[in-house]
Amino acid sequence: MNKKIDLFQFGDCGSFDEYNPIRFYNEEYVPELLYLIANGNRYEFNSFDLSKKLSANHDIIKQKLEKTNRLGMTESNRGYYRICFTVFLNKDIEYIKGFSKSVSHSISDIILSNRDKLLDIVKQMKIYGSFDMERILYHLIGDGVFDGVALDYFSDKGLFNISKPQVDNRDYILIGYESSNEIEKFSKKLLCSSNNKVSGKYRFNSFGDGNGNRKDIYRFFRQNQLAIDKSTDNYKLNQIYNEINEGYNQNLLRKIGERLEKISTNEYVFDIYTDFMKEIGYVDITDKETIEIKVPIFKGNDVKLKSKIENIVLEMIDSEVCSYFNGNNEILNNLTPVKHNVSIKEISNELWHLVFGEINEYLIKKGLFAELEDIQGQGRFLQSIYID
Repeated sequence: MNKKIDLFQFGDCGSFDEYNPIRFYNEEYVPELLYLIANGNRYEFNSFDLSKKLSANHDIIKQKLEKTNRLGMTESNRGYYRICFTVFLNKDIEYIKGFSKSVSHSISDIILSNRDKLLDIVKQMKIYGSFDMERILYHLIGDGVFDGVALDYFSDKGLFNISKPQVDNRDYILIGYESSNEIEKFSKKLLCSSNNKVSGKYRFNSFGDGNGNRKDIYRFFRQNQLAIDKSTDNYKLNQIYNEINEGYNQNLLRKIGERLEKISTNEYVFDIYTDFMKEIGYVDITDKETIEIKVPIFKGNDVKLKSKIENIVLEMIDSEVCSYFNGNNEILNNLTPVKHNVSIKEISNELWHLVFGEINEYLIKKGLFAELEDIQGQGRFLQSIYID
């Protein structure tokens, strides 16, 4: 079996159409091509080399490479290719682990030393009566700070790239990992993956590891898109239907958000939307007359207190993050994307995800964050909802 790259995204890749890299990635030969280019030296292979390595028709491989170039996944120079986004291979792991361990423990200890200050704010939240502090801090810091405002904050300081203009006026960053057991043990089990689906004032979130297919809103809609995309031989018709269906999905999310707000004031309606919310894990029907909300919903004054916690944590970790991500760490020079001349700020975005994944694991062990159940086939994750 040929080695390949598993592809992920930071940001929104846009409509599920011909310009969507995740859709293109699922085509034949693409994961293997990306691996071969990343594993080689910069501009080492041309289309003939790559087609030979894959025992594939040269014309087909050349067409795939034209599209990887068009989508910004690769770049060619006189017919030879380099990778244009962060890709980590097995050989990179020892360097990443060494970097990540020292950073994560240092930052974790700073946060733990300010535990009481954080808990005092959580106790002011209305939601505190329904969910414990460990669950709330998992969402607000483990996800909301580390995978949210910290990215903007340190991007403004010039440490990370969180934006990358792409074809068709899109803006997202791609990340690739070699598909292997070693990588899975390291990266997929870290708590650094945030899934979000937004409709109007409602944001439906799940945060956890990447070790499975979560039963959450984002993943459910994405799996349906992929299924529809391959449901018939009418490629264009499948694409159009997916775009139409996204409108229905947005309407569904608005209805769910409105229902959850009503449930929070003890106004219950039992219908197909209630069944959907129960199945996705948002509510539990305790009897024929009562619906219990199972996930924290942050709204009103709790959102203001959330911002207060974010600002405090950013102030705590500022100097430590800046000292490690200043671009002068020699250990990072050995990484695959550096050798392919990918921006160090773009690489640092993914390195930060690996670092805070380690921080989250450490803070769970220390009792600051909630422990998560490892669900067979889904991994570890917890859901939350935000209302602006």
